[in-house]
Amino acid sequence: MAEPNTTQQAAAPPKAPPVPEVDIICLPSRPAKKKSREDVTYAKRIASRYLSLKAVEQIASKKRENARKKASAKPKLESPEDFFDQGTKYLAGARCAVPFQEQAAYYQKAAEMFARAGDLHDASHLAEQYAAQAKTTLAEGYRDAYQAALDKKKHAITENDWFTAARAFERISGYEDADQQAEECENRLKKIHAARRPLTIAAIVLAVLVIFGVVQGVQTDAFRYQAAKALSSVGLESTASYLLSGVEYRDSDELMNQIRYEQGLEKMEKGSYSSAASHFAKCEGYADSDMLAQECHYYLAETAVESGDYESALNHLLKAWDWEGSEELRYQTEVTYLAQLEPGDRMTYGKDEYILLDKTEDHALLLSSKLYNEAPFNASTEDVSWADSDMRAALNGEYASSRFSQAERDLMEETETGDGVTDQIFLLSAEEYLTYQEVMGSKDALWWLRDVNEAAGTALFVSCDGTLMTEGYSVNTTSIQGRAAFWLSLS
Repeated sequence: MAEPNTTQQAAAPPKAPPVPEVDIICLPSRPAKKKSREDVTYAKRIASRYLSLKAVEQIASKKRENARKKASAKPKLESPEDFFDQGTKYLAGARCAVPFQEQAAYYQKAAEMFARAGDLHDASHLAEQYAAQAKTTLAEGYRDAYQAALDKKKHAITENDWFTAARAFERISGYEDADQQAEECENRLKKIHAARRPLTIAAIVLAVLVIFGVVQGVQTDAFRYQAAKALSSVGLESTASYLLSGVEYRDSDELMNQIRYEQGLEKMEKGSYSSAASHFAKCEGYADSDMLAQECHYYLAETAVESGDYESALNHLLKAWDWEGSEELRYQTEVTYLAQLEPGDRMTYGKDEYILLDKTEDHALLLSSKLYNEAPFNASTEDVSWADSDMRAALNGEYASSRFSQAERDLMEETETGDGVTDQIFLLSAEEYLTYQEVMGSKDALWWLRDVNEAAGTALFVSCDGTLMTEGYSVNTTSIQGRAAFWLSLS
């Protein structure tokens, strides 16, 4: 968000202390990577090599033109209402800004705008309130961040621990003795590197001897366990993992999980999220491996969405179900992907795969490709209708709440499924099945339709070869299962 142009204000009030410019309302879930000077120089060299000099100049000229247009589009604030509205926008930004320095900057910007709004809507009082809030946010933020950094340093053991502590102090550079603390952490890192060098050489020699069988005669489980422990302590997790394979000695399983966890962290730091997720999955339940695996899949989903691979993105988001932000990204991806599909195509919606049976400009009909076997059509064989059936209750109850987010359920339309009966989720009718039979193909399974037969306690179903069985079958059988269907609103 750019600094408002206030040159037309007749009498400007006293200026507030300068604050850093704020360019965004909410930060992305993963911060953008900073480009070094070498990266920029390399990019220019590659551009000059593969583009003509004229083309490079045109690109630069276009960027300058866009910058001028952006600058000219800055809102001109003239009236007290304009300043008050701008202050409200800055205030909204403060509520979702991170880190605390940016949040304080938003509060300060809001205070400046309210101060220029005069007496409109008690703006002068708001200006004092949020100027004080900016100072409080900074003070509390630095205090809490400093204490958190001290805690990280106090409990630092591994190289990664000391690295994390150093970065935590660097983020609050200038506060108290944060710079000195950061330097101490960096020095500790250097000592660890220096101490590990001879150990690493010895570990490599040991690894070579073990791998090539020079010491095969003494490769007992105890030897392999101790060797793996030594190798993992100097960062050779891959070789340690190889040695521990098949070993049953002491807490070898726990050590293997620890090694895989460390491998996952290493891969994650390098941006190899697919490999990291694989390592975390193999040490399921160890430390916070489950959530780290979900985080990796979320980043992979973001990359897939950016490249337009929505199917892959939805598969990753399914594995990142509980990760913060995945629900919103999944919903947006589903809607975008659905708009590109044609009847007969398949996609993941919520936790399951569905077949697109029909699509208009504003609506889409999906049918589960999987069977729902948690409930029969009805538990008893009494004369039952779809409206009173256990299957209807289960699909619109437990199935709906466990397989979809609230946003995904909100997209489902209420559909008339009987006399005076409407449902979000339902079984297909016989008529609907015949309409879409060619699109869905055969399932090689027995599955219910929602039409009941004239014979009491029976309902129609589809056979394994796709035949509509109009004679029906007893509703309490568990050998015939359901397939959820629903209409989605695309408008």
